[in-house]
Amino acid sequence: LSPFNGTVTRLKEAPLISAERFPPESIPGLPADALANINGPSVLRMPDWAPGKQAALHLYFGHHKGDSIRLAFADRLEGPWKMWSDPILPLAESLFLSADPSPDPSMPEPDWVDALDGDYLYAHVASPDIHIDEENQRLVMYYHGLLPGGDQQTRLATSTDGINFKPREPLLGPPYFRATKLDGMIYLSMWEGQLGRTRSWEGPIDLAPKEFLPDEITGAPDRQIRHGHVFAHQGRLHLTFSRIGDAPERLLHSELKPAEAWSDWSFGPVSEMLLPAPGWEGGDLPVAASVMGTVMERVNELRDPALFLDRGQVWIAYCGGGESGIGIARVKGL
Repeated sequence: LSPFNGTVTRLKEAPLISAERFPPESIPGLPADALANINGPSVLRMPDWAPGKQAALHLYFGHHKGDSIRLAFADRLEGPWKMWSDPILPLAESLFLSADPSPDPSMPEPDWVDALDGDYLYAHVASPDIHIDEENQRLVMYYHGLLPGGDQQTRLATSTDGINFKPREPLLGPPYFRATKLDGMIYLSMWEGQLGRTRSWEGPIDLAPKEFLPDEITGAPDRQIRHGHVFAHQGRLHLTFSRIGDAPERLLHSELKPAEAWSDWSFGPVSEMLLPAPGWEGGDLPVAASVMGTVMERVNELRDPALFLDRGQVWIAYCGGGESGIGIARVKGL
């Protein structure tokens, strides 16, 4: 398997989505701090059969502690982007906890909370990953939220219009699902680089063994994958990701070669795709090893890579400045 030797070229020097571009008065149906934190971009060209289509392109995204998913729309990738001023899948309808719970000593804490200094018991809905199910003329969205005891899990919601999503009760796995289809199989990446596969959007999910990815990819033991994204293109499977502990956190790539048995998978070398640039991405700020959890100020980090195909061309959406805004770049040579 080969390293990534292509190019990644930003559409614009400025973010396409940020709090500065959309002040609170421009999105009256959302909280005043709706764009104080931005993550999890998911871009798709909308099908004509969806009555809620606002423009050719929809960009769904989240807030790390948000009370809904957000939606922006445009006719061109470079914009101008507009914001849908109402919530998409409000927290109260998500089937997850809709209010911050009190600590319960009788409930075991998730194994990842030690790094968060207790900041994990917040009700939220986030990390949308949206796909077109053409056969059933619907959109499917993976998203995550909070369970009693503090664990975070993923559910599936479906929509026939792209605006109103109906959640399903079953819990599917860890947070941060990202999905792609290859040879009739849906492959998934999740929190910490966990991989999975399924024949159906609804599951069940066949999870790869723990610590499946090699240390060269995860950065173990000193680092770990934060946000990964699997993407199928021209019969090959790609993993783009960023890692907690990198200095600075950046966008990385490795090719994966699936096999029927998890033990027979192959992994390509890790290649750098994109570093933070000066300006909104934080490249002019001090370099420091990134840490787990929400970030509310601009930092020297890129997170949340999401490759997508649009009109035969490969693009990558990502968050810059930590979780300050969303950019899109053209990818050649994948």
